[in-house]
Amino acid sequence: EARRQATELLAEAESRATELRQWSQETAEALCRESRDRGYRLGMAEAEKEITEKVDGLLSLSEGAIRAREELLCRGEPEVIELAIGIAEKIVGQELTVKPEIVADMVHRALERAGKSDTYYLHVNPADAQVMKEYLREDLTEVTCEIVADSRIERGGCVIATSHGHVDAQVSSQFAEVRTALLGEGDLRDE
Repeated sequence: EARRQATELLAEAESRATELRQWSQETAEALCRESRDRGYRLGMAEAEKEITEKVDGLLSLSEGAIRAREELLCRGEPEVIELAIGIAEKIVGQELTVKPEIVADMVHRALERAGKSDTYYLHVNPADAQVMKEYLREDLTEVTCEIVADSRIERGGCVIATSHGHVDAQVSSQFAEVRTALLGEGDLRDE
């Protein structure tokens, strides 16, 4: 009977040892998983924090670049407008020397701006006076115009004087109006 009890005790001890080993192994695996999960979560949180910091840095850098670009464009815009107007002035000046009949068209538009008058005094550059006389003879028979050769008037332009006032239709005056409309009051060349 003592053997049987000893055998039972031994069997029970082995069973308990097996249970304990199994419990220990399961507990160790659970702790391992929990540690791995905790490490993973901590690693993910750290990585997420690092990524957020880098994204914030990139956003800040991007916003700074956008502001710098906008500032550069704003500062460069007047120079670009001034350059475009300068190029246009040269092209118009060249056209006026190649096609002097353009002067007649400019005078016609200036006469429309001048309004009604008994007599118009057309001040033109001496080089344009002959073209204007021909234009008056052919196209402006219904109004009284007197051509005044005036060396102060630039080539291709005219100043029309009436009893009401005058209209400056010189190319430089028209470009000055464009410049003022686009850039504001001041002329950049004066600054």
